[in-house]
Amino acid sequence: MGLVKSMGSYVMLGIGIAGVSMVSTKRNRGKVVNVYSKMRTKVLKLWKKQQSEVDHLLEKAGHPNPYDIGGSRMIDEGSMTGIQYYNRKQ
Repeated sequence: MGLVKSMGSYVMLGIGIAGVSMVSTKRNRGKVVNVYSKMRTKVLKLWKKQQSEVDHLLEKAGHPNPYDIGGSRMIDEGSMTGIQYYNRKQ
């Protein structure tokens, strides 16, 4: 186990040294900044998409639509679970 931890620290050190040597020249620095900004844009776009899906589900959970058959069926099944549990206990 100790060997694995020490190897991990050497790998991280190697990555750090490679990163520093990569950004040591101005041309490479520009490339790194460009890649970073592209990745940041993609991650933020994905995060906003997932956040909007979660917001939609939370909004729907608070105000169920009576014409949404799937949602109404799910609420129906959930309300019956407590009743079935109570009936089994008696």
